[in-house]
Amino acid sequence: MFNEKRGDVSIVSTRTVMIILLIVGFAIAVLFLVYFNLNDISDAEACHNSIVMRSILRANKFAEIGPNSLPLKCRTEKYCIQNNLVYDSTYQSLEDVCPSLESTADNRVSEVSLESDTLRESKDEIEDFLAQKLYECHSVVGEGKANFMPSESLEKKYCLICSRIEIDSRLAGDIEKQGGITYLELFEKMSQKKTKDGQTYLEYIYGMKDYRTALSTSLEQLKESSRDYSDPLLIEQIQSMTLENWKIPLMEQSAIITGGIEGGTLRDTLIGVGTGVVVAGAIIAGAFTAGATWATIPGIILIAKGTAIGLAAGAATGGPMYVYQTGSDTDFMYIAPTILPYNVDTLKSLECNSFETAP
Repeated sequence: MFNEKRGDVSIVSTRTVMIILLIVGFAIAVLFLVYFNLNDISDAEACHNSIVMRSILRANKFAEIGPNSLPLKCRTEKYCIQNNLVYDSTYQSLEDVCPSLESTADNRVSEVSLESDTLRESKDEIEDFLAQKLYECHSVVGEGKANFMPSESLEKKYCLICSRIEIDSRLAGDIEKQGGITYLELFEKMSQKKTKDGQTYLEYIYGMKDYRTALSTSLEQLKESSRDYSDPLLIEQIQSMTLENWKIPLMEQSAIITGGIEGGTLRDTLIGVGTGVVVAGAIIAGAFTAGATWATIPGIILIAKGTAIGLAAGAATGGPMYVYQTGSDTDFMYIAPTILPYNVDTLKSLECNSFETAP
C-alpha cells in the first residue's frame, strides 16, 4: 500500500515537472521568436524586445546563460538636419551637409528636412525633434524599468547611444547667432509635449514637474562643486554659467545617451565613474513628482568639460544627466536619456565600460 502511494506521488511529481518544463520551454521559445525578429518589426521594436528579454533573463537569475551571450538588437540612429527652404542645398549631398555622419550598408543616415521658412521656426522644429528623440529613447530602453546591464560581472557603468544628430552648419550657425537652444528652452518644449496617457515628456522621462527649479538647482550645485577645481579658468567658466547660456551643442555633432549603473548607494556608485562627472547633490525638493512611478530621484550627474578634469579645453559644460532607480531592483540605476556633445572628450568623461549600440 505504501509503495502504491509512493508511486502515485512519483507520477504526480513527474507530471508537475513536465508541466513546468513545458511552460518554461514555451516562454523561452516565445522570447526567442521575439528576439530573433522572425516577424517583420521595426528596428525600434527589435531593440525594445531584446532589452526586455535581457531584463527577464536577469530577473530570473539566468544572467550566466543570458546577458553574457545575448547581444542587444539595437543600433544608433543617425540624423542629418537641414532646411532647404532657408538655404539652397540642391548642389549639396547629404555627406556635404553632415560630413561627420557616415552611412553604412545596414545603418544609413536619415535626412530630416525642416518645413519652416524662418530661423525662429526652424529652431522650434529642432527643439521638437530633440524632445521626440529623447522620448523615443526612453521608451525603447524600457522607461528605466528594465535592467539591461549585459552581465552580473560588468563594473560600474554601461551606456547606450540612441541617436547621433548633426545640423547643417549654416543653419546651426545662424541659430547660434540668435542665442542658440538652451536646456531651459528644450525642457520647456518637453513640458508642452504629452504622451498618450497625458503625461508631459518631462514627467515621463525624468519624473520632473518643475523644470526651471530642477535646472536652476542643478546649475547651482555644479557651481558649488566646481570651487574645488584647480583650474581657475574652468572655475570662472562654470561660475559665469546661467540658464540662459547653458546651451545644447549645435555646431558640433550631438548624441542622445542613456545607460545604467551597477547598484549600490548613489554616492558609492557614482564616485570614480568619470573624472568629468560631478555628483551634484540629492533630491531637489518640489522639482520632481512626489510618489511618481519612478520613485525618487536620488541624485544628479552633470558633465563638466575642461582642462581641470583632464579633458581638452573648451566649453565648461556638456549637459545634465539625471540618475534614478525604479522599483526594488537595487542592482540597477537608470541614466535617463540626455543630449551631450558627441566627441572623444565627452565619451571619455562618461567612462562607460561599454557602448553596446553600433556607432
